[in-house]
Amino acid sequence: MTGPAGSSCGACKFLRRKCSTECIFVPYFIYEEASKDFSAVHKVFRASNVSKLLLHLPLHYRSDAALTMSSSLIEEIEIMENQMASFQGEVPMHNMNINTLQYSLECNNMNLENTHVNHSITSPSSANEAFAMHMISGFFIPFFDLDISERFFEG
Repeated sequence: MTGPAGSSCGACKFLRRKCSTECIFVPYFIYEEASKDFSAVHKVFRASNVSKLLLHLPLHYRSDAALTMSSSLIEEIEIMENQMASFQGEVPMHNMNINTLQYSLECNNMNLENTHVNHSITSPSSANEAFAMHMISGFFIPFFDLDISERFFEG
């Protein structure tokens, strides 16, 4: 039993095998998006386990079982993809905040160094101007100063 016009069912298309007349998946995965739906079912349950499950169920429950497996998994995948997209949208914002804070920390460290050397505090407007020029430049340079502890904790 094959699909319309002799085509394979979605499960056999996904598994890249010839659909036989005894294929357990034909009645349940023979629609347009069946290959996509079966791929989700296969990733979670594996094809052999799904076929065993369907074979052990009475005929009148098989359709509901196949539909439940595929539709609930597709819904969960869509929810997870939406959550991932929202998290991916937040990453650049957090990276920009990190770069801004790193630059601010570097400006404060330079001000502290100037205070210790000159015994005077540099004007805050110069630090603000430097920060503004950094932001206008269009790219962010991370400030990973690994020797920062040596500067402040020297004996």
